[in-house]
Amino acid sequence: MPLRYSSVALFISLVAIAFAASRASDEEPAMNSRRPAAIAMIKKEQILGPLQVIPEIAHTEKLRGPLSVKLEMVGPRPQQVGDVFVIRGTLATRRDLNSASFTWTIPPGLEIVNGELSGTVQTLNADQPAHVELTLRKLTAENRQVHLMASSSLNNMRFGDSSLYNTDMQDLLTSKKAILGGAVEMPDKPADLKIFH
Repeated sequence: MPLRYSSVALFISLVAIAFAASRASDEEPAMNSRRPAAIAMIKKEQILGPLQVIPEIAHTEKLRGPLSVKLEMVGPRPQQVGDVFVIRGTLATRRDLNSASFTWTIPPGLEIVNGELSGTVQTLNADQPAHVELTLRKLTAENRQVHLMASSSLNNMRFGDSSLYNTDMQDLLTSKKAILGGAVEMPDKPADLKIFH
């Protein structure tokens, strides 16, 4: 007997839900009620006009500020524990900046021999990059990653960039990137596309 009543209750609930859904689709929703995004977009276009992309601000890559950072090793690469080497960071900009602050991140396994972990470069010009250097001693036989982060501001907007350098593997990683970059370049003429069903 209880099974019969639960089946009847389930049936009545389903009928009530179907009736409510049917009634809701027949009525026009109130102006302040929530709607799907596509409907809201149609209303926006009716009010604001069609969306127009301004060519000067259209972009196809990650939005970046004018500041860029690049790391390189100056002189020979460290061969064994105890070797001393120099890492140079180049801070370049596409627009003149009053200043740019920088911070090095040195992992365990490397010791600072000379240079500052953080500081400020004054008056960074678009035609003249600035260089910051660290002299390090290798304390381990394993590869270590050195990071340099730089930031600045222009017209009340802050931006920054960072770069990393692998003490033992950078040459290998750079050559692999060059090989892979050449392998995935698109040909001038696309190959004929064949679709099999």
